[in-house]
Order: sequence, then structure tokens, then C-alpha cells
Amino acid sequence: MKKVCMITHDSPYIDRRILLEAKSLIENGYNVTIIHPFGEVNSDFANVGINYISTNPNINIKNGFSVSKRVLRKILPQKIYESLKSLYFTVAKTDFIDYEKELKEMAIQNDYDIYVAHDLPALPIAHYASKIKSAKLVYDAHEFFTGQIALKGKRKKFFQELEKKLISDVDLMFTVNKDIAKLFEKAYNISNIQILLNSIEKKEVHKIDLHNKLNISKEKKIVLYQGGFLEDRNLEVLVKSAQYLSEKIVLVMLGYSFLEKKLKNIAINAQTINKKVFFLDRVPQKELLNYTAGADVGIIPYPAIDLNTTYCTPNKMFEFISAGIPIIANDELITVKNIFKEHKIGKLISFKNSKTIAEGLNNIVLQDDLKNIKLNLKNAKQYFSWESQEQILIDAFKEL
Repeated sequence: MKKVCMITHDSPYIDRRILLEAKSLIENGYNVTIIHPFGEVNSDFANVGINYISTNPNINIKNGFSVSKRVLRKILPQKIYESLKSLYFTVAKTDFIDYEKELKEMAIQNDYDIYVAHDLPALPIAHYASKIKSAKLVYDAHEFFTGQIALKGKRKKFFQELEKKLISDVDLMFTVNKDIAKLFEKAYNISNIQILLNSIEKKEVHKIDLHNKLNISKEKKIVLYQGGFLEDRNLEVLVKSAQYLSEKIVLVMLGYSFLEKKLKNIAINAQTINKKVFFLDRVPQKELLNYTAGADVGIIPYPAIDLNTTYCTPNKMFEFISAGIPIIANDELITVKNIFKEHKIGKLISFKNSKTIAEGLNNIVLQDDLKNIKLNLKNAKQYFSWESQEQILIDAFKEL
């Protein structure tokens, strides 16, 4: 039985992509351990045989900034938090990787055949351990990390140089879509990157009646946003757009995080709260699709603020597909646009301002015939399912 060690800095939750990969490998005869500093374990994956190693009692994990960062991330508005973090990286002597020394020690405590770095900050740790243990090195790039707008100055330069230095030693590399793969190929003159989509498992969906749950008239169409309430996602302008929506459409915001209070205040001030805008608290992952299926359309509002977002394929897109609801997205998102064009599962609108958003939603939700999109979603659901993706993962690992 081959032993696989996955390394991630994910917090506060370990990404579903990592857990699905681990589950599939275990089901195909691999032993999988996930090493992480402080990510919470997803209860949906509690009984699939994954070994978790976090705060090992034999290792003293103390990093003042990392501990403070965890606290500040929860209590500060995102922009203030990001400003403080940028200031810290400007003045501090740091290599920018949380728990690097401690995670390296954890990674070599046991013998593994394969080390998997989930995203760039984990790469030097997996690289180090693979050299010490004469093991294979896998790099799963969940995004084009150095293409993030939040990465600036010497911190950006550090990660660009780090990736350039280590990527040639990688034995197998995955990323999330073809466009992101092209960015890596161009940046580092590499090839043979495997595409592994952020798909989710096929499961039976038990539709929750959102109209009844939120006391919304059955005559009204529900536009659903689900996910983190974070800045740089066009959420403020989306909520503002509700005042211009047809009386036959409502917006439901399902999620949590920094912006929740601000978004609710926008709706309160516009007198749209619980009339045209409704808020739902975050629900467990295993129940999410049941809520998703209760909407008429799902919305992806992200602005193309950087390379990473312009070419993103967000988790919520796969959730909407799996739940069988048509998708409306910002027309700036190039990869999403290409997928819509190929599979005919969604429509694009302008997010220039709140009025263009409302105009786009009014036209599509009330006037467009969405029946064909719903039919296309049945085929897309199979194509974009994890079950159709996992063989790519297993075949690639067998090649190692």
C-alpha cells in the first residue's frame, strides 16, 4: 500500500477538493495522511479513512504572527486585515510561509512514498520532505497563486521565485482548469499539467422549499448567491441591485463571514431586507445542495480583479450544476464564459453597477427560456461530477 502525505495550510476549513482526492486515493488502495496546522476537519469526510496530523504534541508550534493572524482574520473587516498583513510583510523578516519549520518536521516523522503540496505555500514543505525521504513530489495548484491581487511587493516576488525554483522538481502537477494551466506553462515554460476540475460527488438532491422557509411568495423567482461574504466579490453592488429588481424576483444570500453585517445594512437602508433580499446562515456542506436546488438560478458575481479570478472556476459553479439550476455570471469571467459557451448552462450579465445587474437579472430570469439550460445541465452534471474526474487522479498516481 503506497503512503501519501498531503500538506495544506487551509483554514478554517480544509478544502473539499483535498478531501475528495484523499477519499478517492484511499478507495483505490492508498494510505492517505493530511498534515495541516489548524484546519477544521469536514464531518462529511470523517469516516473515509483519512489520517489527520495537526498540532502534534511532540512539536512545539509557536508562531506569533500565525496565531495572531488566525484571531484577527475572524474579528477584523477583510480590507483592514489585509492592510495589516501587508504592513507586517513590509517590515518583518519572514519567509512568508506559516509553520514552515514545524510542518517540515511533521512531514518527515513518518515514511511516505508520495508528498502532495496543495497550493504554493505547501510546496517547499513537500519538496523538502520528498528529498529527505526519496519520495515522489506532486503539486496540486488550486489557483494561480502568484496572480492574486492581494500578493504584492517582496511577498509576491518571494513566491514567484520560490515557484520558479521548485516547480522543475515536481513529478506530477494538477491544476483546476485549462486556462490556469496555460498561465503556469507560460510563466515557467513547463508542460504536461493535468487538469482536475473542482467537481463534487454525485448525490441525490432533496430540494428544500426556500419559498416556504423564508416566507417568500411562490410567484417569485429566487436568485441565489452562496458562499463567503467577502470583499472583492461584488456582493455590495449585488445587494444594492435588489431595489431595481422586478417585483417577481428576490435575492437570497446564503453564507457568512466579514461582510455579513454590512450587506444586511445595505438591504435595511434600501428597505429591501426580507422583501427583496433574504439572508440565510451558512449550512453544512452535506446539506448545501438541497438548499441550492430550492433556487431558480444561481449567481456568480466575482469581478475580474486579477489573473486568478479572471480565469477561475469557482466551487459554487459546480454546486449549481450539481443542483441542476441555471447560472448567471459576471461577463468579465473568461473561463466561466468559455464553459457557458461550450456547455450552454448559463448566461452572462454586466456587473458595471447595480442597475445593469438588475436589468440583466430581470431580462434573463423573467424573459429568457431557461428550459433548454435545465436540459443541458443534466448532461453537464455527469461531465462535471467528481466521479468523471477521479479516474484522471488515479491514473496519474499509478503512473508515478
